[in-house]
Amino acid sequence: MLKRYQDGYRVAKLVNAFGQTCKTVGLVLGGLILLGCAMAASESSFGAVIGPIGLVLGPIVGFAGWATGVIISALGQMVKATLDTAVNSSPFLSNEERKEVMSLP
Repeated sequence: MLKRYQDGYRVAKLVNAFGQTCKTVGLVLGGLILLGCAMAASESSFGAVIGPIGLVLGPIVGFAGWATGVIISALGQMVKATLDTAVNSSPFLSNEERKEVMSLP
């Protein structure tokens, strides 16, 4: 019983971490697009075209990555909440086992 719950918590933590990574990568990528297009616009004869594209595309990419990460993290948190309910109401676990599975001090 304990192994099943521990594996479930590991999956929930992994999904949450993946969501956090997606948020970070999305924001960084959006910033790099914005910065890259600004630099290219200042050095290129196509600056009048590249600059506005970067102003639009960078924030869109950043927001899309961040929003995707929020959704993925929320799924991980929902799995953890479901496991918390299952562990807390399980008649097969003692209070000490519950603390161990839920990683409580």
